[in-house]
Amino acid sequence: MSITTVLIRSAFSAALLVGATAMASGSDYGELRANSHDVQATQWPDNLASLKVSFFADPHVGSAFTSQSDLDALVKSINRQKADVIIGGGDYIVAALYFKGETDFDIEDIANSLAQLKARDGVYFVLGNHDEVMSRDMAKFRTILGNSGITVLENEAAVIERSDGSQYCVAGVRDKSVGTTIDDITRTLNGVPENCPTLLVTHDPSLFKDISKEQPSRIAFMMAGHTHCGQISAVAYAANFFHKIPAKFHGGRFTHEGSEGIVTCGTGLSSVDYRDIPPQYEVLKIR
Repeated sequence: MSITTVLIRSAFSAALLVGATAMASGSDYGELRANSHDVQATQWPDNLASLKVSFFADPHVGSAFTSQSDLDALVKSINRQKADVIIGGGDYIVAALYFKGETDFDIEDIANSLAQLKARDGVYFVLGNHDEVMSRDMAKFRTILGNSGITVLENEAAVIERSDGSQYCVAGVRDKSVGTTIDDITRTLNGVPENCPTLLVTHDPSLFKDISKEQPSRIAFMMAGHTHCGQISAVAYAANFFHKIPAKFHGGRFTHEGSEGIVTCGTGLSSVDYRDIPPQYEVLKIR
């Protein structure tokens, strides 16, 4: 084992110890937050009306932190925003419980709850790494969502026509855990009509680091989840460094190659039944 590897693992272990101490102190993760953002997107045409987007990720239903009733409350909160479009960034369930054989969540219940999301221009989802490993149940999940009008985007783009005749696009790229690469982003963007300002969403933000200088000219805004912003503030940097996620994508707003984006801290948790970063989703006004 190299000295570099030893140092990295030691630093990560130390950060986890600090986090464990914070957990023992009983920090409060707080109430669900809706974070408002005003986005002045360079790629948003002056003649295109502003767009209100509700973006959420990582409910992780089935963990000790997110129950079915919590998901129902999240859906109601998002609907109250009356956004033009709603985008889901993946990890709607916790796969670990699935593999342990526990049955305190049900794919149909989760899908039926998410199916209550409503927006004028539609609801668009990508799947996360936890969702992807549930492949044998995802057909049922997609069917319920599809029947409710929710579109699951997998390396494809949707063209959304507005009532005034203008249009914008939502491009969804599959999660990195299934072998997705920057080539998949390129192919997905190539499917977008010319001059259609595009919202690009994927689950793992580390895919964004390889976007070329030319591609952002077609991207009005980028969205991802996955990091939980570290989930525990004391270990946030170490956790994301350990997963090879560049610092700019650890959480919050970022700029990359001239295009803006956001990595949401999400609403649930994974692996550790604790978070001291409040559960949250994003409300974006893009213009």
